Parts: sequence; C-alpha cells; structure tokens
Amino acid sequence: MGCLFAGLLAEAGHEVWVLDRDAERAARLGSRGLELEGVGGRRTVRVRATADPGALPSPGVLFLFVKSYDTARATESVRGLAGAGPTFVSLQNGMGNAKQMARFVASSQIVAGITGHGATALGEGRVRHAGAGRTLVGAIEPAGAARAGRVAALLSAAGVATEVVRDLRGALWSKLVVNAAINPVTAVAGVPNGALLEDPALRQQMHAAAAEAAGVARALGIRLLYDDEREEADAVCRRTAGNLSSMLQDVRRGTRTEIEAITGAIVREAEAAGVDVPTNRMLLERVRRMGGVAR
Repeated sequence: MGCLFAGLLAEAGHEVWVLDRDAERAARLGSRGLELEGVGGRRTVRVRATADPGALPSPGVLFLFVKSYDTARATESVRGLAGAGPTFVSLQNGMGNAKQMARFVASSQIVAGITGHGATALGEGRVRHAGAGRTLVGAIEPAGAARAGRVAALLSAAGVATEVVRDLRGALWSKLVVNAAINPVTAVAGVPNGALLEDPALRQQMHAAAAEAAGVARALGIRLLYDDEREEADAVCRRTAGNLSSMLQDVRRGTRTEIEAITGAIVREAEAAGVDVPTNRMLLERVRRMGGVAR
C-alpha cells in the first residue's frame, strides 16, 4: 500500500520520498522506481528513497503504511521531523495506530482513516493495484480538522477520491469489521478475496465473522457506515476479487501478521463488552497457530 500511494502521489506531480528501514532496498527503489500495474495500466513511477530519516527534506505530509505492530517504532524514527509541523497520516489496518503515533507526535498533527483500495505485492517495488474503494479520513482531535481536509484534497487530486468524516471511530470500526471478515478467512484458506464468494462454507464463515464483529461495535455504541455487514463484505470481495489480502500475503512470506490488531482487537473488545464471538475467536487461534508460515 505504501508503494501504491507513493506512486499515485508521484504521478500527480508531488515530490515523494519513500523511507525504508533497509538502506540497500531504498537505494534500489530510488534507482529503479516503483512498478505499478492493474488499475491504470502498467507503468514505472520515479520516487526518491532513503533509509535515513535525517536525509528527508521537511515533509508537508508523512504517510505511515507500516504494519500495525511497527507503528510505534516507525513514528519514533521520524519524531525529529514533527517540529516542522507535518501532518502524520495513518491509513493502516487494525485498531490503535493513531494512539501509538500520539506517543511521539502531537495529536493535532495526526489524521487517520481507512481506504478500500487493494494492493498486492508482486516483488520489491512492484505492486498490482487490485481495486479501488472508498477512502475516508478524519482528525483524531478537533484541532486537526483543517489537516484532514488538506489530506482529503491531496489524495483526491491524485485520483484517490477521499472524504472527511466526523465520526472517525465509526469509520475505523467499519473497516475493521470487513477486515476481520475477509483477512483471516483468506489467510487460513489460502485463497484470494473473490474465492470467498464462490465457496459456500468460506462465505458462511466470512459472514459469521462479520456479524459477530458488527455486534461488538453496536454493543459499544458505534455506528457503522453500512446497514448490513455481510453485504458489505461481499461487495468488498467482488471489488477486490483478484486481490490477496495483506494477511494472506504475510502468511505466504512467512512474516508476522496483523491478526492481533484486527481479530485480536475484536475479541478483546468483545470480552470487555460481554459479547460472544466464537468465529472470530476460532480464526484468531488458527492464524496464531499458523505462526505466519505458509502451509
């Protein structure tokens, strides 16, 4: 997702830098550029890249697209840039990212949100833009409202139609419910998103996970952006049918998944609210047992 958004913003004429913790990979990205395909066709987009936060020019907007468990580390690495007043933006999966960011930068500088765009990593710096979807952003406190508006305008001008929402919590939970329905099911089954609509058993499991997660949200008084979470999960699967969920990609790479920030967050909130979520609990344990290693 970081490569996708970097490429789209660079195509729109912005000076874009990619900050990568691997210096050798950063050098290759800066030399070769980013290769995008799928929506918009195949092309190479030039960006600048570095592994040294001190080498970055003062940014106007800094997007975090790291995994949820790396949010604190990544934000801390660029906290030296905070004094210049950039807007820090999280469009990450899972819950709690903005809270982690606020440990290192002022809350008024943070904008969070959700995006329905799907991206599949094809290799180093190579991404398939698998589908477009709704993108929503909001400030985590009222003092950041103007920043949220500027981020929405920036992304919209780059072809990512973006709206500002007042109920940020509702938007984040709306994405969380869908992620909890799709990501762990695809990761365990080893199939792309669209396959969940073709297999009755997988579709039923997806619907059960979505209904449970939505029930937790409603028990917490959270208003979701849709009336029927099962229909919403189906719609996302249709839009991103060929996409491999980020969790499945992690499992196939043998890297850590975001299961704790997605399904784990739902199970924890369910326990606190006294709501039973057997399907989500089962999926959480199955992905944990997989250990992020491809079968």
